[in-house]
Amino acid sequence: ILYIVVLLLPCLAVAQNPLKTVREANRLYRDSAYDKAEVFYKKGFALDSTDVRTHYNIANTLYKQGNYDEAATLYQNILYNKTLSNKEKSQVLHNLGNTSIRKEAYDEGIKSYKEALKLNPNDTETKYNLAYALQKKQEQEQQQQQQQQQEQNNQNNQNNQNKQQQQQQQSQDQQNQENQRHQQQPPQQNPVDKMKREDAERVLRAMDNQEKNTLDKMKKIKTAQGVKHEKDW
Repeated sequence: ILYIVVLLLPCLAVAQNPLKTVREANRLYRDSAYDKAEVFYKKGFALDSTDVRTHYNIANTLYKQGNYDEAATLYQNILYNKTLSNKEKSQVLHNLGNTSIRKEAYDEGIKSYKEALKLNPNDTETKYNLAYALQKKQEQEQQQQQQQQQEQNNQNNQNNQNKQQQQQQQSQDQQNQENQRHQQQPPQQNPVDKMKREDAERVLRAMDNQEKNTLDKMKKIKTAQGVKHEKDW
C-alpha cells in the first residue's frame, strides 16, 4: 500500500497545482492525446477558472475530437471575456469559423472569419479560410440549385405522365361508352338493302293492283256470259 501511495504522490501534486496540470495537458495535446488533454485542462480550469487560456484550450481539444458543437459553445463564451486582446479575439473567431466550416455552415463561418479579420487584418490563415468558405458556399448553392432543378424536372415529368394517363383513361372511357351505346342501339339498315326492300314492296303492290284489275275484268265477263255449269273441253 505504501508503494502505491508513493507512486500516486506526483499525480496528486499535479492535480493540486493548476500550472503543472496545464503543462501536463499541453504535453498530452502535443502528443495528440486530445481526450486525456481535455481531462487535464478541465482539472486545471477547475483549480483556476480565471485562466482564459485553459478555457480556450479545452475548446481546442473538443474541436480536435470532432465535438464541433461543444467547441463552438465554448468559443462563443470565451468571446465575452473582456480581458482578451484583439489578437486573441481574432484567434477565437478564427477557430469558431473553423467549427462552422466543419459543419458545412458556411454562412456562419464566413461571418466569423470576417469579424476576425476586422480585428487582425493581416492574418493570412484567416484570409485563406475565408476564401475557402466562400468557394464552398458557392459550390453548395450550385449543388442545391441543381438538386432543386432535378426535383422540379422530376415533378414535371411526373405531372406529364399523370396527365397522359388521365387522357388515355378518358379516351378509353369514351371509347367504352361509344361501344356500349352502339351495342344498345339496333343495327342500322344498309341504304342499299333499304332501296331493294322498297322496290320489292312497290312491285308487290303493282302486282296486287294488276291482279285485282284482272279479277274485276273476269267478274264482268262472267256476269255478261252467265254462269257455266260445265267446262268446255
